[in-house]
Amino acid sequence: MTKLSAECSLDNVWVRVNTNTLSENAAAVLSYVRSPEDAAPELMAVVKADGYGHGCANAALAFRTGGATWFGVTTLTEALELTDAGINSADTPILVFAPLVTAQQCEIAIERAIHATVCDAGHVELISRSAADLGIPAHVHLKVDTGMGRLGLLPEEAVAAARLINANRSLKLAAVYTHFAGAGDSSLAKTKKQLNMFVTFCDNLRDEIGTPFLRHCANSSALLRLPEARMDIVRAGTVLYGQYPSAETPKVPGLNADTFALEARTVFVHDLPAGAAIGYGSEFITRRATRAAVLPVGFFDGIGMQPASISQGTRGIKNLLMSIIRPRKLTVKFGQFNAPVLGRVAMQMIVVDVTDAPSPIVQGDIATVPVRRLAANSRLPRILSNPEALM
Repeated sequence: MTKLSAECSLDNVWVRVNTNTLSENAAAVLSYVRSPEDAAPELMAVVKADGYGHGCANAALAFRTGGATWFGVTTLTEALELTDAGINSADTPILVFAPLVTAQQCEIAIERAIHATVCDAGHVELISRSAADLGIPAHVHLKVDTGMGRLGLLPEEAVAAARLINANRSLKLAAVYTHFAGAGDSSLAKTKKQLNMFVTFCDNLRDEIGTPFLRHCANSSALLRLPEARMDIVRAGTVLYGQYPSAETPKVPGLNADTFALEARTVFVHDLPAGAAIGYGSEFITRRATRAAVLPVGFFDGIGMQPASISQGTRGIKNLLMSIIRPRKLTVKFGQFNAPVLGRVAMQMIVVDVTDAPSPIVQGDIATVPVRRLAANSRLPRILSNPEALM
């Protein structure tokens, strides 16, 4: 967790993380999915991919303050980052979505009470063997494939795996879960089909094994659009960071997207005459006397990168056509002033036009730079708005 302020940071580029807003977003989502009569479901905050760029532990601690009682990550390394930050998986369980595939991974997870995903009988055997050797029961979540086609067992195969888990004293079936393939689509028909399949499976399994387990299937889109999918736990990812997964999802009162900002300190300002070339390839030539500011950020930090989803398929064709008709200019902000980027974005440097700034831009002035959160360089310091509140 970074505790430096921007003013005392040794770096000239950093990511400012608004932990207060993250906490408030978690509380807003919980308020949205809970009715006054029913305390369920619990909130599993998904902090995979370095907490969607905010820092895995930073995001988790903020969400815990906002009411999250579970955490979801993709890898064991991410889970260990949370435990190293002081999150005890015995009290606030951490689930690793990707299956563990080595004995060492299983042993580390079991020792730290981290919950593991099982997708076949081989996973059951591997984890149970490690749990038996350690003499510590392992908590597992059985993944059922209801139509995603990625991880998990088909329902008819998952019953046998559940029997193996239930019969093994070294294992505890903590939960059964599935994942929706299209909960953000305009039609919910496929998602409802998956949900019905999952509900039927869970009901039949409870009747067969006779021991309780939790159920979770609702990602951000589903928890917003399908109340019947919320069950015991909702797995919220994108929405916790103030963003909606699709245009189809309803809005959450109090949700705020102001959780993340990449900021850079101006390192050089100079005046260029008309006709001056800027950047690699000399592709940009000034048409007037120009005051140019240099910021030490570039494509290494994620500047100028687009999500693959907006450059592929029908949406990609539409965006390509719009970029030809009305090209978008990459700009940075100094307060409310938009400064256009001049020339190519380099690896760790950009030049911006500050000629028309309402007050002179000088060395040391800070700009906010647009960047995809997940593309932002994870090596950049994360500076927290209120680190004391996360202790």
